[in-house]
Amino acid sequence: MASPLLMMHFLLETFAQGLPARVPEPEMLMRDAAQVDAYAAQGRQHGFLAPLHLYHAIQASAFICPGDVVLDLACGPGNQLMQIARMNPAAQFIGIDASAEMLDQAQQLQACEAVDNLSFQRCLLPALSGVASHSVDAVICTMALHHLPDLAALAATFRRDQAGAEARWALLRGGFRPPQAGADPALSGPAAQARMAGGVLRRLLQFVACGLQRRRACWRGA
Repeated sequence: MASPLLMMHFLLETFAQGLPARVPEPEMLMRDAAQVDAYAAQGRQHGFLAPLHLYHAIQASAFICPGDVVLDLACGPGNQLMQIARMNPAAQFIGIDASAEMLDQAQQLQACEAVDNLSFQRCLLPALSGVASHSVDAVICTMALHHLPDLAALAATFRRDQAGAEARWALLRGGFRPPQAGADPALSGPAAQARMAGGVLRRLLQFVACGLQRRRACWRGA
C-alpha cells in the first residue's frame, strides 16, 4: 500500500495548479573530479539513480527502431545510454556531452561493458558540432534540460541542422506534468495521455515542433 507521503506527492502532481518558474542550474558543466566520480557511481548497477535509469531506458526504448541512429543529448557518464544501447542492439547511438570528465567516465564504462553500438563526442549544447546534418533518427535527453539556460536556442539548432529528418524526441525530465503554458512552441505542443508502466499513474505525451517531419516527445516534469 502506498505511504501517505507518496499519495500526497501524487495528488499534488496531479491536481496542483500552475508550475514554478524554470530556473536553470547555475553551472552547465560538472568538472570537479570528486563530483563526477560520485555522480557516475550513483548511476551504476546498485546506485541511487539505477532504478530511475532503468525506468527511463524502458521509456526511451519505445521510441527507438532497429537501424536508427540515436543522439543522446548531455549523456553524462554514460550509465543510462549504455543501458539503452544494450536494450537496442540493432540501433546505433551517439552520446554527446560538454564535460570531458564525464566523457572519460563514459568511455571507461564502455570499455568495461564492451558495448560496441555507441560512440561519444564532446559537444557544448545548443551546438551540435560533429553531428552531421539530417543524420539522426531519434533524440533522447534525460535529466539534462535544466542545465540549459536557453531552450529556444536548442530548438533553433535542430530546425537548422536536422530540419526534414524523421527524428523522434524522447525528452525525459523526471515528473508527470507538461511544460508551462507559454513555453517556447518549439519545445511544446498538443498533449495526449498515455498510461505509465504500472497502469496506475498517467503521463503526458507532447509533440515537439522543431521542423521535423515526425515528432514525438515524452515529457516528465520540469
